[in-house]
Amino acid sequence: MFWRGLWVFLAVTFGISWGIGALGLYAVPGLLEGRFAAPLFFIAVYAPAFGAFAAAAACGKAAWRAFIARLFLVAPVWRWILIAAGLFLILQALAVLLTWAVGIDTPLWPYSGAGAFLLALFISPLSNPGSMEEPGWRGWLQPLLQERLSPLPAALVLGLIWGVWHLPVILSPAFPQYDASLPAWLSTARFFVQTMAISVILAAILNASRGAVAPAFFAHWAINLPWVLGVAGDTMTVWTALVTLAAVLTVILRPDLFRREAAATAELERVT
Repeated sequence: MFWRGLWVFLAVTFGISWGIGALGLYAVPGLLEGRFAAPLFFIAVYAPAFGAFAAAAACGKAAWRAFIARLFLVAPVWRWILIAAGLFLILQALAVLLTWAVGIDTPLWPYSGAGAFLLALFISPLSNPGSMEEPGWRGWLQPLLQERLSPLPAALVLGLIWGVWHLPVILSPAFPQYDASLPAWLSTARFFVQTMAISVILAAILNASRGAVAPAFFAHWAINLPWVLGVAGDTMTVWTALVTLAAVLTVILRPDLFRREAAATAELERVT
């Protein structure tokens, strides 16, 4: 089951996203800028979720039930939802404040008012639906990797795969994630540090919340708010440092991340 679940997930996830990227960048230039841009973007972003559903279906009824249980485990973990979203909102605010405090020219508040900020809170999941990646990354891949690894190395492997999946949007000027202020190799390395650090934090929350995907969903929503992401440059570098520090503190405070028996996967499989 492990290898089937892994390869089906990776094939569907990368096949859809990188396939759309290759079509738009090389085979059909301008495809990602015309009327098909929005639907193709959403399909590409949803690819990890599609991959998770395909892999769960390919692995049998037990795997499917466990996967669905993780998706709909919400009410008992509302505190972890608040912690996950609140943590990344605070880290974003700190990144902006620290960048501004050292004298670097950065928008301290990139919104015209409180109303614009509240609108962004609700519009962000629609305009940049990165949260919909989470059924794939934390709903399927992290629990799957935890069948062979303890939560910490599983999170690092996931973070590496997550970073590789994003490579087309990091390296191409056609996408907003591209950062022209840094050499390509440095912005890529910075992004990989982000994905691996975030994965460590979310692995701790995932296992503390009995494998629920909802906290990671709202954490991703907070990460994708157009605050730090809309500024990039020095603020993004400070944000990366803060997230990395938070990941290190997570490992120090949660030494059980080194133990396979601390994984929530087995518990959910017994329940379902």
